[in-house]
Amino acid sequence: MDKLTVAFERELFPLFAVSVRGIISKTANLPEDQDYDYATWHIVNPDIKCDELGIDDPHCGKHRDYKALEITANKKFDDRWQLLSSYTLSESKGHAPGQFEKSTGGDFGSDGNNVGVYLDDINEYDTGNCPQPFGFAGDRKCWFDNNYGWVVDGFNGLGTLTDSAGWYGYLPYQSFNDIKINGSYTLPEGTTFAVVYEFDSGHAWQKRTWVDLYGDYSALGEGRGSRFMPPVNYIDVRAAHEFKMTDDRSLELSVDVFNLPDLKQAVSYYENDNENFGLTLYRQSPREVHAGLKYRY
Repeated sequence: MDKLTVAFERELFPLFAVSVRGIISKTANLPEDQDYDYATWHIVNPDIKCDELGIDDPHCGKHRDYKALEITANKKFDDRWQLLSSYTLSESKGHAPGQFEKSTGGDFGSDGNNVGVYLDDINEYDTGNCPQPFGFAGDRKCWFDNNYGWVVDGFNGLGTLTDSAGWYGYLPYQSFNDIKINGSYTLPEGTTFAVVYEFDSGHAWQKRTWVDLYGDYSALGEGRGSRFMPPVNYIDVRAAHEFKMTDDRSLELSVDVFNLPDLKQAVSYYENDNENFGLTLYRQSPREVHAGLKYRY
């Protein structure tokens, strides 16, 4: 991984500072199983193979790209109040998210052991190389001409060495805008009030399309990360009071409320291209109230 970070931070007044940071990173040479002619498979680092095969395509190899601009404002605690806040504008793209990747509800798919379906397509469209029968090397057109098109149908656009349209795109943790605010204030009597707020502009998701050969929704017919979830807000609050008993002993009573307004925004959708496509899988966790008792000594 190559990563470049440039940052500037300045204290505007005592205990209060702002900073700006720019980040550019690229993780390349990610391993993948590559199909050369359906009969020959190799585990390769596609970025390296691109030059060997003479393919001039910036998305030829398997990689992840990240760019971000972060702005923060922090007020350190001074026995009365503190504030931690940030705004992040970011872009995360790639061929693989670096986590288990399966069809919705599927029990097999792309992972570190089984690799994935990226590059499983036949690289050549029409070379005139059309041996028979099924199972031998040949070009893509040959398979369709001989009624074996179902084997590779759905692969087109998955990300061959000459076409990465399907698999290079926004990754599932992509969210263009993110705002976080964490602040607290302590009254002279020892009561502290705090709030944690986060705004997420919505994560990327996609339609997973059917591949006959695998019998599952393994393809990304519209491209990776072609859709976005709606924005989500998170609001948590806390109230606590400390009772001083001695110089080194105290008792604290607290109440934490998570998801104070009981928001129910969808945070995950059903991705398989069937009658359930687009239905909500998960929503925000419901409101929770926690009471606490802490004894310090």
